[in-house]
Amino acid sequence: LWHYGLDPADRRQLGDNLDAAYARYGGAVGMWRHLHGVTVPQAVVAVAVRIGFLHADLGQTLLRVLEVDPADAIDAVEAAVNSGGLVLVETPREAHWERKSIEVNWVKFSSRWDLLWALARASKGGGSVDAFTLRERNEGDPKFVTKRKCRLVNTVGFPLTLADCVVSAGSGTYRIDVPRDRVRVFERGVGDEVREWTP
Repeated sequence: LWHYGLDPADRRQLGDNLDAAYARYGGAVGMWRHLHGVTVPQAVVAVAVRIGFLHADLGQTLLRVLEVDPADAIDAVEAAVNSGGLVLVETPREAHWERKSIEVNWVKFSSRWDLLWALARASKGGGSVDAFTLRERNEGDPKFVTKRKCRLVNTVGFPLTLADCVVSAGSGTYRIDVPRDRVRVFERGVGDEVREWTP
């Protein structure tokens, strides 16, 4: 994993020393959890796929069928926040960026939350957001999504570094320019359990 499954930035984040990182984080699974903020079962599957022990399709199937304990899900949110990147929680609405909470009243600015939520999910899946994605048709205003994006990134409390990552993906279309594994989306499932959404 160290030599073939991690890029130089990952190794730097782990201290650029294999022996020290292995001891500090308790092995490959612990190192992966530190980098990506996932649960132990998710890390086991991800490492197995990364080193070629499991085929990627089988890994995705395993991740979909894994039962996650609600306490593990709460731990997963905390670990995701601590690993950096963009983390969204559906209910109650929470957004985190680079290990800090984004202090915006998402209930008051509901349409801005809807856009951020759609951007995160689309970007996690390798896509982008346009007016059709938002299920809104403002045919009289071709700049509808652009205006909404401007309101979002200029909201008081919205981080400038995250605003810079909301980039154009075509006319009236946007995405978040952050690696997919650095975008984490947690939604409410059956029985009000928090579950991580995966594309």
